[in-house]
Amino acid sequence: MTGMHLLLPTRILPYHINVLEALATGIPVIVSNHLNFDSEIKSKMTLVDPRDVDNIAQAIDVALGKASLGYTRQSLLPERYHLYSVAKEYIILFDNLQAKSLERNNKVV
Repeated sequence: MTGMHLLLPTRILPYHINVLEALATGIPVIVSNHLNFDSEIKSKMTLVDPRDVDNIAQAIDVALGKASLGYTRQSLLPERYHLYSVAKEYIILFDNLQAKSLERNNKVV
């Protein structure tokens, strides 16, 4: 599986879920420098000018070189974007909503 890479040199992409999924699984990502991402996430991917073929080719060479060196497949996303962290945030949110709902219901009675 070391041959898997994600290359997205397009300028406009409505949703970046494919990029986040690739980063979450440790797949090297090469994307257009026109896409908007948090700087913490941008630092984990290779940004290229979609009109610069030489820059894209160089980025692919670097990504392929890293894969051939046997880099391990670990998530490249910051911890706060991991599924476990996001799930914990949702649980806290739902607990707070439930508590407020119960609080309102108790005031009505």
